[in-house]
Amino acid sequence: MVIAIEEFRHHESTTYHKECLLNAQHLLSVDEEKVDSVELHLDKSAQAHIAENRCLVVPVIETVILCGRQGLPHRGHKDSGPLNLAEEPTTNERDFRALLRYRGKGGDPNILKHFTTCGNNYMCTSPEVQNEIIESCNLPIRSEIVKRVNDARCFAILADETTDISGIEQFSLCVRYIDGPTICTREDFLHFVPVYDCCGKNLARVIVDSLTTTALMCATFADRVMMGLMHAMSGRYNGVQTHIAREIPLAPNVHCAAHSLNLAVSDACNQVVVNNCLSTIGAVYNSLNTPKRQAVFSKAVDDKAPSASRIRQKQMCPTRWIERHDAVIVLLDLLIPVVDTLRTILNWQDRASAAGANQLLCAIKKS
Repeated sequence: MVIAIEEFRHHESTTYHKECLLNAQHLLSVDEEKVDSVELHLDKSAQAHIAENRCLVVPVIETVILCGRQGLPHRGHKDSGPLNLAEEPTTNERDFRALLRYRGKGGDPNILKHFTTCGNNYMCTSPEVQNEIIESCNLPIRSEIVKRVNDARCFAILADETTDISGIEQFSLCVRYIDGPTICTREDFLHFVPVYDCCGKNLARVIVDSLTTTALMCATFADRVMMGLMHAMSGRYNGVQTHIAREIPLAPNVHCAAHSLNLAVSDACNQVVVNNCLSTIGAVYNSLNTPKRQAVFSKAVDDKAPSASRIRQKQMCPTRWIERHDAVIVLLDLLIPVVDTLRTILNWQDRASAAGANQLLCAIKKS
């Protein structure tokens, strides 16, 4: 017995026994949550690092959102490379990098820390990162629009096909509905859809698939949707409206009211006298739209019509008749200054200018 007690005392004094006892106490403390484990400490460090990185990238996200809300171009063909706040750029940067630089010089601590401590591969200013941020913003915005449309139940789809600057054919899809809380008509853009086959059947399939993907089109609302298609897609036999009507018989196609009005007025004004009058108004604008002649015209406006609401003529729009109507009204208001300006140009030594002014003056007198 004495020998056993002596062995136990010797064992208690050994180093490995003390280390095992200490490890056991640590293990019990972790189980009882008195202290944090090593993994938890590492996890907390990782979480703190993630939170810090998120704070640093927030100004970049806010700048992308600001450019999108204000309709500002994000980047140009020379906006590449690291963003050095300590040096002025040698070329004019586009709005995205210029706003970040402005905020950094204004003392934004997150931007200063982000662009002075991070590596060149983590600045989050590349076109790919910008596009990812834009796409991430697109999802909640479109979801909110879809929710409003589904709450309105009845809605109209506006579809048009065009070619962008890179030559890609794409659909622009918009939705028109009654907003419940405000009781007003809203027209919101949904998205662009690339198309590779512009036949009526394929375009109809693109529209239906897009509406299904955005959760707008379903069996419940299939009889509560109207379509507003551009004129070229509204063919009676093989147009987009024909193919969609086969799947959704109760979805009528409604022509754009402005486009229909434009067609009606174009046919109604297909008279020689009216065409000559409008051509004369356009020729007057083109003739006086030079710096030297505009200076003479401005002086005539100040002398002959100082109370006029317009001081410049309006160009004849080739497609919108309401714009042409405004051009006619402006010319009537400024007719006396226009005649006075043409009479002044008649006395110039420039034969071409004098001859043109004489022709316009004669045409105006016969209108």
